[in-house]
Amino acid sequence: MPDTDLPVLAMTPEAVTAIIGIRAEEPDAADLALAVGITGVHNLQFTYELTFIPVIDAADDDVLQRCGDLSVVVRAGSVTRLEGATITLSDA
Repeated sequence: MPDTDLPVLAMTPEAVTAIIGIRAEEPDAADLALAVGITGVHNLQFTYELTFIPVIDAADDDVLQRCGDLSVVVRAGSVTRLEGATITLSDA
């Protein structure tokens, strides 16, 4: 699994803080990464899956990046479509 200093996607500091807070509620939080992948298209917009997975469960061709204290696994099949994307925190 490639580990990169050049992120595929960006995350706002608020989003990182919120996700780390949610991850902290998991019993094995220290071992978990946020896995991000595109699952389809609905109304001409991508649909996404964001889940926590153990870092060791990432596929060899997934991309591992770090956003501060948060490990992020970008699913291999979604890398090119997620390049330049930003995860933000929304009130919705």
